[in-house]
Amino acid sequence: MFLKTIEVQNFRSISTLKVEDLGQINIFTGENNCGKTTLLEAVFQLVGWHVGYLKMLISLRSESQYSTDFSSFFFNMNDDATIKITGGFDQENYHRTVKVHFEQSKSVFYEQNIKYVLSCLSESKKGKELHAAPIISKADTQNGMIPIEPHLQIPKVSLKGSFPTFKVLEHSNLVDHLSELIQNKNEQKVVALLNQIDNRIVGIRVLKTNIFLDLEGFPKLIPIEISGDGLRRILSVILAIYDVGKGGTVLIDEVENGLHFSTMPKFWRGIINAAQDIGVQLFITTHNEELLQSLSETAQEEPYKNIQSEIKYYNLKRYENDQIVAYKYDFEKFDYLISNGNEIR
Repeated sequence: MFLKTIEVQNFRSISTLKVEDLGQINIFTGENNCGKTTLLEAVFQLVGWHVGYLKMLISLRSESQYSTDFSSFFFNMNDDATIKITGGFDQENYHRTVKVHFEQSKSVFYEQNIKYVLSCLSESKKGKELHAAPIISKADTQNGMIPIEPHLQIPKVSLKGSFPTFKVLEHSNLVDHLSELIQNKNEQKVVALLNQIDNRIVGIRVLKTNIFLDLEGFPKLIPIEISGDGLRRILSVILAIYDVGKGGTVLIDEVENGLHFSTMPKFWRGIINAAQDIGVQLFITTHNEELLQSLSETAQEEPYKNIQSEIKYYNLKRYENDQIVAYKYDFEKFDYLISNGNEIR
């Protein structure tokens, strides 16, 4: 199930923003502080909806994972407001809305007011609400802890998203995801995709807590770190795609980091193949003109021409009144602008 439209209000740096006609591969560019990363976080919260996903976003922003200050999620840090994220999907006219706000209530045990953050999910199909009342995820933000209360209901439609961070500290997640793929005998799919990036790769292994590559002509397995950040980054994206599964969402912020220009065509081939093979929707931000040029050229290759209609490019622009507008280009217009040297970042 793919997201087709999203509307964001009072979230991070976004006062209001609506993005329509999303495809399978969505590229977002724009100047700094135009809301690109915030938009990806909004998609992540729409898919995940509960307070735990807000906690994950705190870590993704390199904030303390133990922080209890959720005020930074609100536009202009006005935590008296309500965050609202609404999305429309491509099946059965499915819509979901996530609202995040604070409330205070009296604690009988502590005999004081406790501040809670609430994330509330509403779902509808074909115009009909799927719940009598929103599903609520709630967390206590007092005393330097964020204990999340269990929610009694689960969504009628389960969605899954991944936001790979590419941090060194995320190495254990890479190992876990790869180990699961190997256990399910799916590692050859990953090897085939990595082989397009480096044709010497004939195998990939997990030994203890490290990832090793089997390179043709090498007498020993080599640690993946030796191959550089680019390959590790590509592996992280590919594993995220396989982890979320069919209908899932993968969000990639500043995708060009760690990629040499010579690797970019291979990167696009790898993630397009993986996304099509599994059926995953991609949301990608970038500042890099070479990466955009590489996407344009890759999509002209015979095996990828069928994906052109699903490539959507958006340039986000913030105006003086803090209004953010997403200017959409389909692939034909995007390719024309890139091919003629127009600045569209």
